[in-house]
Amino acid sequence: MTGGTEEENAVIADIVNASQNLAVTLTALSNHKGENGQPPQVSEEYASKMEKLIPASNQVNLDNYLKNRYGFGIDDLVYEGNYTIKGKTPEITKQIADLGMEFITFGGGSFISEIHETLVSRYGFGLNDVDFTEDGRMIGGTDEVKKIIAADRENIMRDLRQPPKIETPVFDGPVFTLENGRFQAVYG
Repeated sequence: MTGGTEEENAVIADIVNASQNLAVTLTALSNHKGENGQPPQVSEEYASKMEKLIPASNQVNLDNYLKNRYGFGIDDLVYEGNYTIKGKTPEITKQIADLGMEFITFGGGSFISEIHETLVSRYGFGLNDVDFTEDGRMIGGTDEVKKIIAADRENIMRDLRQPPKIETPVFDGPVFTLENGRFQAVYG
């Protein structure tokens, strides 16, 4: 932690680094409202960084979880459609197949959810809006989705197979400070 006094940095680092508080802390930061109960007026850059906080944290946590539990991470997986995940190597594909539903329950489902969220945020539709043919071709379930796919199939398929890395946002100054024992949000 940087940008504040030693006391502020120590307190904030303790809160952010405590795993049971991390999600709560990130949610509080990204959903913070001013004293009037309204979202604060912030720059587009600041708002963009705040929107990336939770997705970036979720992606890092999933990657670390997969690596600790199975020995491979997000970059080693490919989504094949119809809720099928394979590895980028035959060994990982075999390991996933051997694990079966255990893999979907403990990590694979979160990987699929990340792909769904990527599609929704980038293209306006999710996995529930598409079907896949036997040869892996994606077909939109509505005319609107079919048009979106036809216009940008290559990028959609890239994002579908492997969700893009979400860079952890870096703030140039403090996001919040500790004043008189109370945290105060700082908007950059």
